Amino acid sequence: MARKGPGGAPRTVTPPEEEMIALGKEMIDWVSRNRPLHINQWYSVHKGILWETYKEYCRRAEFAPYNERALAIIGENYINGTVNASIAHRFMRHYFKDIKEDENELITYKAEQQGKQDRKTATETITAQTKVSLQGQSTPLING
Repeated sequence: MARKGPGGAPRTVTPPEEEMIALGKEMIDWVSRNRPLHINQWYSVHKGILWETYKEYCRRAEFAPYNERALAIIGENYINGTVNASIAHRFMRHYFKDIKEDENELITYKAEQQGKQDRKTATETITAQTKVSLQGQSTPLING
């Protein structure tokens, strides 16, 4: 439970804006020099920041652009051959948000198309089953 500060407002876990900007700049510098394979090597191992706290940092408008840039720098390792291709493919969605969005749109589209096909098949089956029933046949089209 968050402690209440003056005026009853809950205290925040993130530093003030100026510190967030400085932290973002530090992150870019560290990632550029060290070329880690994952951002958690900076926030967890190097800085000792917990995942939940780091997620709060990333939600801050003054820190988010630095995080996005750091992810792009790290992502270079996954397309320039530094990371084995079989592993690199696993992280592409993480480091390249546009790829993630494109894949999500494709998955959604395919699911919608499959849903339409499933509904069409169900409608055709119901129609056929109704015809069978109207003809007085006792053999159902669907086993079960």
